[in-house]
Amino acid sequence: MTTPAQGEVLLEAKDVTAGYTPGVNILNNCSLTLKRGEIVGIIGPNGAGKSTLLKSLFGLLSVQSGSITHRGESIVGLHAHELVERGIGYVPQRENVFPSLTILENLEMG
Repeated sequence: MTTPAQGEVLLEAKDVTAGYTPGVNILNNCSLTLKRGEIVGIIGPNGAGKSTLLKSLFGLLSVQSGSITHRGESIVGLHAHELVERGIGYVPQRENVFPSLTILENLEMG
């Protein structure tokens, strides 16, 4: 695997529509581009779709429409281990995922 160049698009979501209940979408045509070297924060009020976006990126929610690519290749429908092999991880938004581990150790698990 080659190392991506500074500023290269690593992860891109285009016009993603997703939700938890059929017919009730939380994300509607949401787009996001993450480039190498960037540090990105996703903020918004409760119910704005932050967790829904991240779960969609990691394949925990079905994408109704739109595309999600990693370094130009579609990752929609890939299994968690296939995403991890590509260097994509997800740390859930809850405390003590592994209660016996430190905060740092929990983050390293992602």
